[in-house]
Amino acid sequence: MSSAMNVPPVKAGSAIGMIAAVSIGIGGMVGAGIFSILGVVAHAAGNAMWLAFAIGGVVALLSTYSYAKLGATFPSAGGAVHFLVKSFGDGVLAGGLNLFMWAGYIISLALYATAFGGYAATFVTTAPSALLLKSLAVASVVLLTLVNAFGARLMGRWETIIVAVKVAILVLFAAVGLWFIRPGYLSVELWPEPGSVLFGAGVLFIGYKVSGTLVVVALAQEFVVVGKGVTYVGDQR
Repeated sequence: MSSAMNVPPVKAGSAIGMIAAVSIGIGGMVGAGIFSILGVVAHAAGNAMWLAFAIGGVVALLSTYSYAKLGATFPSAGGAVHFLVKSFGDGVLAGGLNLFMWAGYIISLALYATAFGGYAATFVTTAPSALLLKSLAVASVVLLTLVNAFGARLMGRWETIIVAVKVAILVLFAAVGLWFIRPGYLSVELWPEPGSVLFGAGVLFIGYKVSGTLVVVALAQEFVVVGKGVTYVGDQR
């Protein structure tokens, strides 16, 4: 914990609180694990999709704990990039691994933007063209980029509202779905081969980690931490 003498100045709109941080994490995980890749997991895991969710969730939980400890120890906008540099030094190995990671981010971003375009197009037409889908996908990236440009605090407020709406809808669907459960569909005899279930779990893990955990870790330097009379914002190393 830094002393009051070392506290960097707090810039307007640069800090986010606990509620916003939790909302950003939930928003990333729900957006990736539910809306974007649910169809892929359902196709792979079939009737054992719930098991794929459970496996992916447990593995993601273990990974998240490690990232949380690292993020608290080395808060930086670099996130996992910063962790690699701390571990292996600022050299070819860390740089090469970071390039692979950033490539994964780009692929994930394209996946989520494409999913948004598909959902948004349903409000316009039942037979969207490729141009419309791509235009909506690009528009979603541009819009969220502009929101981020106004600072972490505004982004956190937006995410809190969006997550509240998403979670309310999902809880409603889950509650209604309980009335239509057919236990026979959960029979082990209907499960696909184990490899398919594990593939679905792996896809979910990527969504959980990249879109939830790593985003929160990258925002660690924006958090406002209050304790024992000390408040700090910024990159504390």
